[in-house]
Amino acid sequence: MNHRICRVTLHHITVSRRTSWLMVELATSEGVVGTGECSDLRPIDSAAGILESVLPIIARHSVGEDPMALDRRMTAQLGPSTSAQERFGRRLVLGAVVGALCDIQAQIADQPLSAWLGAEPTDRVELYANINRAPTNRTPDEFAQVAVSAVEAGFRRIKLAPFDGPPRPGSTLLETGIAHLESVRDAIGFEPSVFVDVHHRLTEDELLPAVRSMEELGVGWIEDAVDVHQPEMLDRLAAMTDIPLAGGEKLTEEGDVAALSAGGWLTYLLLDPKYIGGPLRFREMLRATSNVTLTLHDPTGPISTAASAHLTMLTPDPGPLEYAFGENIDRSKLVTPGERLDGDRLIVSKEAGIGVHLADDHQLPDSRAQTWRF
Repeated sequence: MNHRICRVTLHHITVSRRTSWLMVELATSEGVVGTGECSDLRPIDSAAGILESVLPIIARHSVGEDPMALDRRMTAQLGPSTSAQERFGRRLVLGAVVGALCDIQAQIADQPLSAWLGAEPTDRVELYANINRAPTNRTPDEFAQVAVSAVEAGFRRIKLAPFDGPPRPGSTLLETGIAHLESVRDAIGFEPSVFVDVHHRLTEDELLPAVRSMEELGVGWIEDAVDVHQPEMLDRLAAMTDIPLAGGEKLTEEGDVAALSAGGWLTYLLLDPKYIGGPLRFREMLRATSNVTLTLHDPTGPISTAASAHLTMLTPDPGPLEYAFGENIDRSKLVTPGERLDGDRLIVSKEAGIGVHLADDHQLPDSRAQTWRF
């Protein structure tokens, strides 16, 4: 069949006041639909402008051609970027387009995305629950309640960013974060692993007391406490504690990944295929990783989770995949076939491509879509 792309749709799904998910769908003339995700784009409305700028390039692309050829043409069409924020936004949107095209090509080949990329497919991928976006008022009791829900759902590992704020009345940000952690530990005990994402919110003077408290609370990893581009800061943090260190989600260049991997500071390297620019760029990035456990950063929607599950299979002995847990939305109803978990493992769809598609528009709560046809 001579497939050509005949439709592009941008879906915007509002999950909460803090979270929105952005999905890009490509449809071919023969009825094959592929989907990519570009959530975490800021500002959200810039996605439509980026897509509109590259629509003529997408319309002329031959579906059987290397998806990275499309990436290069779209990048050339957009021209030089003026800021890091603009480069990041373009990479997210173009990566979603390329991801959707990879989904289409894997479907045409009648292969799961993992196999199409050269991996051995598995039927389950281990997860950890990121509960950080679920508490709306960000109180210790809320964090504890969501943590209990995650453990009851079968998750043995949870993550939160307790120092995101705001500070509790009469308390510092450091004291507030420790209160959140203490509340979680009191609620779930010491057996489930608790990962902490610092999000660079603490000063260097605050790190030592924070680390001492995290040691007492049995924290399983400390993520993004310092800038991973500053070796001297990583040296000082590593000297403070034996808690495993994690980070690297914003890295997009092979050289940076190679240097961070080889430095020996991190136990867990977090990479986000969306930020890197899609599945093919991610596969290339794997060549630069060494001496670390790779675990994919994915605090977003079910399309990204499905694709990231396949990309996890490219990695020998990967760490658990991140899973956004606890926000007020039924993720299983957003895609077909519905997302299914076996405790803290994602059951990977046996369908070709990434294995799932967005559900019909009428099933998507608080969503809007913009479509372009060729």
